[in-house]
This record gives sequence, C-alpha cells and structure tokens, in this order.
Amino acid sequence: TLPSAWAEIPRDYYRALDGKAGDALVGAMTQLAAGHDRVTYNTKTWGAFEKTDTRMLNGREIWWDMYSNNIVYTEAHASLNIEHAVANSWWGGRNGSADAYADLFHLNPSDQNANNKKSNNPPGKVVNASILDNGVFRIGPASEGQGGGSKNVFEPADEYKGDFARAYFYILTAYRDISWHVGTDKDVAYVCATADGKTVLAPWAAELLLEWHRLDPVDSKELNRQEEIYKLQKNRNPFIDYPELAEYIWGNRKGEPLSLAAITPAEGIERPAAPVFGDCRLTAVNTYSRRWWDAVTIPVSNPGEELWISIDNGEYYQYGNGLSIDAATPSASHSVKAYSVAYTSRREMRSPTAYLTMTPFDPEGTDYSMAKWTRCLSTADISTETHYIILSDNTLHCMSTRGGTTATAFMEDAGFADFTGDEVTELPVD
Repeated sequence: TLPSAWAEIPRDYYRALDGKAGDALVGAMTQLAAGHDRVTYNTKTWGAFEKTDTRMLNGREIWWDMYSNNIVYTEAHASLNIEHAVANSWWGGRNGSADAYADLFHLNPSDQNANNKKSNNPPGKVVNASILDNGVFRIGPASEGQGGGSKNVFEPADEYKGDFARAYFYILTAYRDISWHVGTDKDVAYVCATADGKTVLAPWAAELLLEWHRLDPVDSKELNRQEEIYKLQKNRNPFIDYPELAEYIWGNRKGEPLSLAAITPAEGIERPAAPVFGDCRLTAVNTYSRRWWDAVTIPVSNPGEELWISIDNGEYYQYGNGLSIDAATPSASHSVKAYSVAYTSRREMRSPTAYLTMTPFDPEGTDYSMAKWTRCLSTADISTETHYIILSDNTLHCMSTRGGTTATAFMEDAGFADFTGDEVTELPVD
C-alpha cells in the first residue's frame, strides 16, 4: 500500500492537457513546467537530495546512486557528483538555460567515475561494456540501430531504465523551446532532431526510451521523489504521474487527443528486493564477499517466487535457497550473480542483481594480501610495533592495496570498518 502522500495528484494540475493532441499536448506540458521554483544548483542541490535520493542500508542512511552500487553515507559526498541525466552541454549548460541546468527531475547523485565516463554519451543498448561495467551502469559501443551514430552509449540497470526514460521525456517536453544545439553539437544531434522549429527526440531514441519506460514501471522510489521535488520546485513530471502520456506523444497512441478520464495514475509497481547472500560480508549495495577454504553452503534469500543464479559468468539456473561451493584451492575463486523473479497480475518483475565474490583463504598459511599498504615516504616517526589504519572519510573503507587517494582506490571488496563511538569494533580484514 502506498503512503497517503501518493494517493492523489493535485486537483486540476493536469487540466490543461485534457483534449489536446500532438504538438498542442507537448506545448501544454511545456507551459506546466514554466515558471517553477528553481533550486539553486550545487549550494542547495545536496540539501534537496537529502529528501529525494537517500535510502537506509543496515540502519544507516546512504545516498541513492543510480550509477553504481557504491555505499556512500550521507554524512559526506566527496566521491559523488551532481549528474545531469540529460547532458547539459546539449543546450549550453547554465548559460543556455539556468532552469534546465538546475532542474531536479534530471539531477542525481552519481559515482564520480561513472559520471566522468558517461560524459555526453546518449542512452542506448550497450553491445560491449568496454568503458565501464560496475554492475549497475554500463558504457561502451552501441548495438546495431542504437546511438544515432554515436560510438558509445550508456545503459543503466533494468531497475533504473524507466527512471532515466521519464527524465528524458520530461526534459524534452518541459524545455523544448530553449535553444538546443542540434545543429552545432554532434552529441545532442545523436539523440534529437528538429521538426517545425522544435527540438524532438530522434525516432531511434524515442523507441528506446519507450522500451525502457515500459520495462521499468514507476515505483515507490520515483513516486516519493516526485512528491519531494513538487514541494521544492512546485511542478511535477507528468510521465511519473501518468505513464500512459508517453504513448500519446511517442507511442501507440501518438496523435490521439488525450482524455484524462481514460488514463490511470501510476500504481507504484514494485520489483522484488535483490537476493541476500548469507554469512558473507556486505561490500556495496547488493554486493558481497566471502573468503573460504573448506566446502561450504551459502544461504541465499529469495524475495520473489523464483531464484536464478549464475556462477563464473555461466548460464543462469533456477536454485532453491542455498548455494553449495566445493572446497577451495589456492588459485580458485568464484564470481556469483543472483536475482529473484516475482509475478504480478500484469507482468513478471525481476529484482536487482546481487553479486558475490568468493576468494580462497588457506587457514594454514599467512595471508597479508588484505593488509598491504603503500610505502611511507618517511619512517622516522613510525615504529615497527605500531600499525596504522587509513580509512576513507565518507565510506569508511580501508586503504586499498592499490593505494592512492581517490574513493575508488580504497578497499571496496573488503567491506567497512564498524565503529562504536570513536572506537573501531570491527575491521574489514581477516
């Protein structure tokens, strides 16, 4: 049951759309967004994200990052960027339209690495994630018919495809009258075209985003985000409230007059949660590690009706609620992926993917591989009887064996240090 905050769309908010079709319908959507309250970019964006893009994990609040599974606690955000889902260079950024540049409906907290590699690439189906594949976000060459001529495209995880599609739908209707650089910027020209002096989605892009929109229905995350942004900006994303609107502009009802009485508000259809690997260390969202030597059976939760598991990138097979792993050898390791499937009256819903990395650990040997550090430049003040733990300030990962100072150079695969007050109670090393 959805909270009462989502029970009703503000009365008469969409009245101006009723009976309109085609360009007139899009124009009415443009007018709905016009004059909304602008949330000052950067200085107030993170304060807005505290209401729109956080979630709880093991009793602690983290940023909801649709670009990676990294865990970043909301006390800080040094490893994150404010990312424009629709590349802001396509209309000239802040100077082209300050309103579009600061609009929360396409701004998200995002992993810096994924954001940098996303660059100005368009959305699309990735045939080979040669640039990035972090389990949530994939970037690489486009499959045939995708990208509009762009060499590379980005593809979010299934559970976020609809979020990105509806952000694109909103931006391309709310700001269709600003000066898009279709004629001068090849990156936006991959996605958009000009028709009767208006900027519109290219046919391939409209088809792709409609597919993502249908695949990933509006869920409680988006509904909550809609309400919080409405409080801040005083406007709404029509494609979240009424998903069928996309069909009237780009889909199977294109050109038909809209009847508000004939369409239904979003239901908030939920995907099942990702499976949980029991007796393993949580190292990121839906991501686990386990060191093992003797044969072991790992319990795996199934939040849906079916549990599907892939071992070492093999085919997915349906499992029960446990995963048996043979005894290890010094060179053995395993990569495990799992997802659940639930069935509603209308569709099959697949959970996010959970990941497990199995690393061998011989109890008869001495393994310091998880406790190596980069060398000190000066040892004058460091005795051989003293040990130092270097923790990232916003995720509490230990310093990686790879060293360095960026967030990605910390030991993500080892997990997190646990604290009680100022005391370290558990370290992510064996």
